Amino acid sequence: VVLLGLEAPQDELVAAFAATAKAPIVKGFAVGRTIFINAAEQWLAGKMSDEEAVADMAARFEQLTEAWLAARGRKAA
Repeated sequence: VVLLGLEAPQDELVAAFAATAKAPIVKGFAVGRTIFINAAEQWLAGKMSDEEAVADMAARFEQLTEAWLAARGRKAA
């Protein structure tokens, strides 16, 4: 099983990670809009530079990855 983000807010995904942490069938997560929707809206409106958009998306992905690992008692390498 792979948890899908479906444009869910980050806090909801973190809660789902915690709720499924002990379920061995859950193997990962797939997100897209959760990571890029804010940056895309801001960038397309001219309120965010290319560099800011990339940094925003990278930070969101890093936060979700860290939350996934933390829910499973692991740390990033």
